[in-house]
Amino acid sequence: MHHNLNNLEGCYIAPGGCELHHYNVNRPSGIYGYNKLTAPEPIFEPSEKQQKVKVVHLSHDDDPRNTEARLGIERRNQLTRVRTLLATTVELLQEAVNTLDCSVF
Repeated sequence: MHHNLNNLEGCYIAPGGCELHHYNVNRPSGIYGYNKLTAPEPIFEPSEKQQKVKVVHLSHDDDPRNTEARLGIERRNQLTRVRTLLATTVELLQEAVNTLDCSVF
């Protein structure tokens, strides 16, 4: 587990509350699908503005930015699941200790 967590070091992990959205854009030559990463409040560094922004446009499905954002969401979800499992494990271990403390030998 330690090794797997170390492998995440330096990788993009999406902040909590961020979501990926796919949307279609009508152009004279057809309909094109694009993606964006959104946050509930401005947290992303802007490319043009002076203030942080809530939305990062990620281009089409095969764009490396889109792929990395999707992996970042997946990594965040994995870490959230691990935290939940570890918290449950701590509770169960504490319950086991309490059970032994209360036993009569």
